[in-house]
Amino acid sequence: MGVPVSGKFKRFDAALDIDRAKPEKSSAAIRIDIRSLTTDNVEADAIAVGAEWLDKTRAPLATFHSSSMNALVAGRFEAKGSRSIKNVARPISLQFSSSALADGKTMITSEFKINRSVVDDNYRGRLTTTMLAG
Repeated sequence: MGVPVSGKFKRFDAALDIDRAKPEKSSAAIRIDIRSLTTDNVEADAIAVGAEWLDKTRAPLATFHSSSMNALVAGRFEAKGSRSIKNVARPISLQFSSSALADGKTMITSEFKINRSVVDDNYRGRLTTTMLAG
């Protein structure tokens, strides 16, 4: 792509169990449908989910499973664990916000970057793409 590109995953499943009194007992498991990525640019979408980047054909899902979690400030947490992109698991730390909605539900928001070197061990460039999940 050559430049940073922002996008959103429209389909994902998340199971979060947040214990605000004892955040270390909290857990998170997230499964993202790679095919649901949209950057609002057809060409960038095709490149991002293509074989050189996220490879939607061979690895249609990205996952995250927490191994530990802690509170940072009110409503903000950090989850450490393992993420799998292109069927390769690596350790990662994700920060996210949690806020109560009027209907009793909870909204979780997070933003993270995917560097090309994270999805391709042979890539040595500095290309960064920002993906938003929220």
